[in-house]
Amino acid sequence: MKSVFVMLKTLTHADWIESIVYTKKYLLDVEPDDYDELLKSYNNWIIMQSIKQKCISDLFTLQKFNSVKITDKKMHYDYLFHAIQQQNFNTPTYKSHYKKPEHKKCHVDAIKKYYGYSNDKALQTIKVLTTKKIHEISYSSNKSKGGYK
Repeated sequence: MKSVFVMLKTLTHADWIESIVYTKKYLLDVEPDDYDELLKSYNNWIIMQSIKQKCISDLFTLQKFNSVKITDKKMHYDYLFHAIQQQNFNTPTYKSHYKKPEHKKCHVDAIKKYYGYSNDKALQTIKVLTTKKIHEISYSSNKSKGGYK
């Protein structure tokens, strides 16, 4: 029993999150009497906040789970352990899903006309300008056109 007790003292929030999200190694494989000692380091709120940042695909599950008030730490751990899919360590983060939009040829042409740049220089300029500024330039160049073709 002493080896289990030594293991119980060393668990951190990172260990719980790693168990739930990455390794799927069940940490509560101890006798039911030892649950209280083991779950002392388990904080529901901190675990949920950390998992929200790491699990993009399971956000709906986590949102549903947040609406239910569960104070029992073992039940909380069990639900998260079984409901969340295993993630790889190299899973892209939430921010990497949002890439800067591709700019249309009309935007490049508008910048070329507005600043008098070549294609290469206009493409470099698009990377620096904000989308609002690009749309303003495009609008002003289209506004100056008029008449029949």
